[in-house]
Amino acid sequence: MPPRKPDPVSMLKKDHQTVKKLLNQLVKADGRSERQRLFEQIRHEITVHSRLEEEIFYPAFKESAKTGKDEELFYESNEEHALVDHLLETMAEGDFESDEFAGKARVLRELVQEHIKEEESDMFPKAKRYLGDEVEELGERMTERREELMSEIGGAAKGQPRQGGRQQEEPETAA
Repeated sequence: MPPRKPDPVSMLKKDHQTVKKLLNQLVKADGRSERQRLFEQIRHEITVHSRLEEEIFYPAFKESAKTGKDEELFYESNEEHALVDHLLETMAEGDFESDEFAGKARVLRELVQEHIKEEESDMFPKAKRYLGDEVEELGERMTERREELMSEIGGAAKGQPRQGGRQQEEPETAA
């Protein structure tokens, strides 16, 4: 029996489950060290996941989009990523023991849960239909890129600063 080809939608859904579990733990966490450990783990998971979507999955979805609504979904998802990235950056700069951090953790959980719900109920089923035979190749590319990202930003899980923002190659500009 040949090895099973990676399915990009299953891969992303697995990431979603991991992040949801970690976010629930973060919201319930007490104490600086536990909150910081969970936060760094969440930031690492979200960073790898977001980069996979932004660099590979979303462009493939946009290219295969059948309607203007599908393209809107592409742009909406990218904007949600930008909001989550911003919130993660402000949380990283804050006091992990503060009530402010706890409030931001709840907002992060709500943002991510809503984003996941939209992807899994709307974008993912469409992507599976639209991408057809391209799905296997997409899964292989995402698996390879995940390995690269894990080595590039693997230190983030251990509390080291994240290397760059949403797209490392693009410098941030003030809006």
